[in-house]
Amino acid sequence: MIKRLLMLAILLSIPSIVGADRETYSDSSLAGTYECQITAFAWPHSREEPLMQNSKGTSEVIADGAGKLSEGSMSLHSVREENEGIPCKYGLRDGSYTINPDGSGRTDGQWKFMEGGGSGWKCFDLGLPKNGMQVGVVKPGPVFMESMLATKFGARTYNVVYDQTGITISVCDRK
Repeated sequence: MIKRLLMLAILLSIPSIVGADRETYSDSSLAGTYECQITAFAWPHSREEPLMQNSKGTSEVIADGAGKLSEGSMSLHSVREENEGIPCKYGLRDGSYTINPDGSGRTDGQWKFMEGGGSGWKCFDLGLPKNGMQVGVVKPGPVFMESMLATKFGARTYNVVYDQTGITISVCDRK
């Protein structure tokens, strides 16, 4: 009987022991300047084809710890024709984020085109609704899903955006 009670006591304490190492997050977990590496993939033309990387770049954003992205810049360039045009440069128009206690969350933002493009490499405002301003011949469509996962107490985030053109992935580290 004592063995059973001891085993029961051990089993009941396991969730609290296991949960002791879990990180708990909130919007305040993201505070400071984040540098990001961005990779964008176009949807394949058929189910037999893989995703095709079409651009890459970097960004830097400032998270205020209260769910707002206050400043940001981004630069993207085609990977298919590195010497074609100049990178598209953007400034953050506005942005926000929310983080759940488990580290999952969502980020939203609108990026205003500043300069770049040419010679076939088209730039356009990002994250805007269907009627957003267009630069070049590619018109952005609606964003279907934006998700974020925070790790290491908010020191790193992984972000994924799905839209009609493909998937964009960014990995961001706090400076």
